[in-house]
Amino acid sequence: MLPPSLKTTLFGLAALLLSTAPAVAQIVGSPQMDDHFGNAVATGDFNNDGYADLAVGVHGDDVGANEAGAVNVIYGTADGLDVPDNQRWAQGVAGVAGAAEDFDWFGYSVAVGDFNGDNFDDLAIGVPYEDVGAIGNAGAVNALYGSTSGLQTAFNQLWVQGDIGTTTDEVGDSWGWAVAAGDFDNDGYDDLAVGAAYEDIGGTNEGGVTIVYGTSNGLEATGAQFWSQSGAGTGSNDDFDSFGFSLAVGNFDNDSYDDLAIGIIGEDAGGQNNAGGVAVMYGTNTGLSAVGSQLWSQATAGIDGAAEIGDQLGYSLTTGDFDNDNFDDLAAGAPYEDVGAISNAGAVNVIYGTAAGLSSTDNQLFSEATAGISLLTEADDHFGYSLAAGRLGQDSDDELVIGVAGEGVGGAASAGAILVIAGAPGGLDPSKAALIFTQDDAEVEGDAETNDRFGHALAVSDFDDNGIVDVAVGVPNELVDGQAEAGAVNILYSVFGGLDSSQLFFQGATLVANEPEAPGLPTTFALLPAYPNPFNPSTTLRYDVPEAGPVRITVFDALGRQIALLVNEEHVAGSHEIAFDAQGLPSGTYMVRMEAGDAMQAQRVTMLK
Repeated sequence: MLPPSLKTTLFGLAALLLSTAPAVAQIVGSPQMDDHFGNAVATGDFNNDGYADLAVGVHGDDVGANEAGAVNVIYGTADGLDVPDNQRWAQGVAGVAGAAEDFDWFGYSVAVGDFNGDNFDDLAIGVPYEDVGAIGNAGAVNALYGSTSGLQTAFNQLWVQGDIGTTTDEVGDSWGWAVAAGDFDNDGYDDLAVGAAYEDIGGTNEGGVTIVYGTSNGLEATGAQFWSQSGAGTGSNDDFDSFGFSLAVGNFDNDSYDDLAIGIIGEDAGGQNNAGGVAVMYGTNTGLSAVGSQLWSQATAGIDGAAEIGDQLGYSLTTGDFDNDNFDDLAAGAPYEDVGAISNAGAVNVIYGTAAGLSSTDNQLFSEATAGISLLTEADDHFGYSLAAGRLGQDSDDELVIGVAGEGVGGAASAGAILVIAGAPGGLDPSKAALIFTQDDAEVEGDAETNDRFGHALAVSDFDDNGIVDVAVGVPNELVDGQAEAGAVNILYSVFGGLDSSQLFFQGATLVANEPEAPGLPTTFALLPAYPNPFNPSTTLRYDVPEAGPVRITVFDALGRQIALLVNEEHVAGSHEIAFDAQGLPSGTYMVRMEAGDAMQAQRVTMLK
């Protein structure tokens, strides 16, 4: 095999012409029932032009066979994601290795990394139900490499466990159920972690994780590792643990090596079946090592929450530096957590990084019942079903995006929502900002409908390279052109700037953008996040008024006493701001309330001297 670093322009162009959209500007493909466009999303810069691109898993797509699966790729521009040059990839099409077979589910998982170190991002695609010869549902992973023209089929690869030699292909392993990329040995090439959630290791569905290392020639089997839970030093291999159900990469100890978090949704913790847990392995100059590995659960000393039957902690994972201390932190979703007597409401644990790795010190637990989060705690909301992290605001802290895929919206059950919690020097802080978005919002394209599951999958990146990170939200059960569960992806631009615009993509779509009808005029009433917050001694309150009328803004202390009347007058439609000067007031948290007609919004601000 020739090295991917020797990609030729001619070969790349040929592959691109075979897989890109026709002259009519639309997303390749057509919406079909049960396609589930948006079940998985990942971002990277496949053509190294400075704009982030979006890969969308469509595992139910009928491309050559029933639910063989596909991946659509949409490229970033100065105007955000745009239709020209978009691609659809599938096995056996335009030179992609493998053959489309019924229920392969190509695209069930996707991950981005630079596996050959050429500065073009590459794409790993999980195919968890791939048959390997006569071995049903053994699983596979395809790898496509980036180039000046974007992803291409030149030097693409198809991996199965038997190619690597660390384990064998077995019925029902589902190798490729989860994929993630990071440089675990700091050699300048990203490596690929592959979860086989249902791998049997002397029992049933214990699960395992394979690491395939990157080189100048791309991914190579040499030096590959296989980790079971016992081999990783994070517990025993027990039936139905599903070690490797989810994966996330971060640098928790801020050394030179990436680390790997591994979801174990079936882990028994504190004597509770399927309470769930997360294993963490740390990188070294020889790759991932069991030395210093950790096992986290809600039964771990000092971790908030209580391990309960069926919580499934580790169902979703993400990493980010939420407190801006240069150590990555870990967020782990438990979407089947009961909150009080309310079943499957969901929760998210956050564990913070230190020089010694992840530590229980100052860890946090969030749910819909957390102060400052304005969501009703309801059964089957599945708060934490998906997670993503990134620097969405203008400060230096990462924010946490939480998918609440089962949230009911306006009478539509499981329409879905997302919540964005602001980062802060002391960690994630809902009192600073906890923003909620649904398809029922005027600024968000689409409609909130029963079982859409807006928030089922999440990714963040800067698609228009304006310095502000945007959010991609998978809506895999979206009804499109009368096709049930065809699926879609919403793109939300600049959510911390008042949601500048949104787009809705699906197969067959032309560019759909939702922006304010009059340039510069907001479309909804909104009290935007104060900046700075915390502050000393003053902060700026920004607010949007969509139509002329009276506006009143008051400030209350922690005892509910009004301590300031900042605004009480008629306003024209538009964006406004007012300073809150707390000079002379004690340190503490204050409530800012804005009223306009029948509408009211509030937020907490904190003054620290």
